[in-house]
Amino acid sequence: MPGRCYSAEDYRYGFQGQETDDEWLGGAISYKYRVHDPRIGRFLSIDPLAPDYPHNSPYAFSENRVIDGIELEGLEVVTVHSFSFAPFDTFAIAYGGDKDNRCYGDRICKDKDKWETNYRIGGSVILDLETDKIIERKLHHSYTNFLKTEDGYILQTESEAEWQEDVVFDNGAFFMQVQGNNDGMTWGWNPGYIDVKIDMQIKFDGYSSDGLRVFNIQGEVYGDRYPSNETYISDISGNKLFLGVSGPDALHPFAPGTELLITAFEDMSRFNFNVVFNEDDTFKGVSLMNGTYFSLKEWNAIFYNLNPQSKETGTNVTNSEVETDYK
Repeated sequence: MPGRCYSAEDYRYGFQGQETDDEWLGGAISYKYRVHDPRIGRFLSIDPLAPDYPHNSPYAFSENRVIDGIELEGLEVVTVHSFSFAPFDTFAIAYGGDKDNRCYGDRICKDKDKWETNYRIGGSVILDLETDKIIERKLHHSYTNFLKTEDGYILQTESEAEWQEDVVFDNGAFFMQVQGNNDGMTWGWNPGYIDVKIDMQIKFDGYSSDGLRVFNIQGEVYGDRYPSNETYISDISGNKLFLGVSGPDALHPFAPGTELLITAFEDMSRFNFNVVFNEDDTFKGVSLMNGTYFSLKEWNAIFYNLNPQSKETGTNVTNSEVETDYK
C-alpha cells in the first residue's frame, strides 16, 4: 500500500508475504513451487501435489478461496507422537522398566529388536496441515524381558496399545487417545491401563518478519499421569519439537494399581506457542506469545534436561515462559 511504511517501488513483498515480479503485466507473485497470476486468481503451472488431491483443480489458488484463503506451500506435514515410559530398571517392586538412564528425547527403540523397546505404550499420527487430512496413524506396543539366565530370558511380556477413541483432525482441531494394558509385571498381572489423551489446535498463523510460515499450536496432554510421558511433533525430515513432558505422580510400590485404576483425567502438560517453519518445511524454531524466540536446539534442550523420574516434572508453556513443575 503506497505511503504505508514502505514505498510501493521499494517493497518487493506483498500478497500473503510473497515476492512480486513486476516484469509481468499485473505483477506475478512468486511462490515457492510455482507462480501466481493475480489477474485471474490462478497459478500458471500445475500443483506438484496434484495427484494427491484429485478433487481440486491443479491450477486453483487456495481451493478457489481467492480473497480470504491462504495458500499453504509444500508438504505441510507434521507427525504427532506420544510415548509413555518408565525411566527405571525396575519399579513398584516387580515391574520391568525402560532403564534408569532413559531420558526425554531419547531415540525411540521400535525398529530393531522388539525386546529392546524403551517405552510402555505409544502412538503417532501423521497430519497434512493443508487439508486437515490424517495421512497415517500408528500404535506402538512394547516388550519387556525379565530374569536373564544363560539360557535366555525366563519371562517376556508384551504391552499392547490401542486407540480408545477415533483420532480426529478437523479444521485444525486434533484429538487422540492411546491406551495400553501395561503387562510389565514379572507374573503378568495387569493392574489397570495406561491412558494418554492429546487435545490441541494447530493452525496457520501468518508469516514471520523474514517471510517464513508460522503455525500456532495450543492444547494439553492429560490422562493417567503415570508413568512418565513425552509428547512431541516431528517434521518431514524427522526433527523433533517438544510439546510437553511429565513425570510419574507416584513412586510408591503400589503405584500402578493406585494410579491406573481410576478415571484418567489428570493434567500432564499444557502448551501454547508458535512454530516457525523453514522454506524447506522443516522446523526453524519456536516463539512464545510475548515474542521470546528459541532456536529448535534451544527449545528442545529445555525438555531434554528435565528429570523423567521426578514427580515434580511437568511442563506448561505460557505466554512468557516454560514452567517445568506443572501440577
